[in-house]
Amino acid sequence: MKRSLYIGFVSAFILCGALSMSAVNAQTPSEQDVVNASSVPLRVQTKTLADDDRVQVIEERFAPGAESESVARPYRVVRVLRGGKLERIFPNGLRKPVDWRSGEVLIANASAPYILKNVGTDEVVLYAVRLKN
Repeated sequence: MKRSLYIGFVSAFILCGALSMSAVNAQTPSEQDVVNASSVPLRVQTKTLADDDRVQVIEERFAPGAESESVARPYRVVRVLRGGKLERIFPNGLRKPVDWRSGEVLIANASAPYILKNVGTDEVVLYAVRLKN
């Protein structure tokens, strides 16, 4: 009886040790992985509302920190559904702040590529009608 109790105790001790070792060796994200994941910029959510051979109508939602692709933009009319602080980032590194006010309407000429980034704390929502060539 003493021997079986001893074997049971040793078995339980070994099992607990194995479980604790597996918990220690479990894959957890390293600090570097977390930093790399957070350094990936958020992307703008773009929804196409209408599209034909002459115009494209879109809605763009910029979460705080979200940025657009660096693309050339066609002649367009933009209505600000929800305003906030954006920043234009040009390929040469130049940054130009833009404050959008809700209800504002902008007619913009075609432009060279740039990134548009939400540098504010609120979501910015734009409604744009883009002319096609």
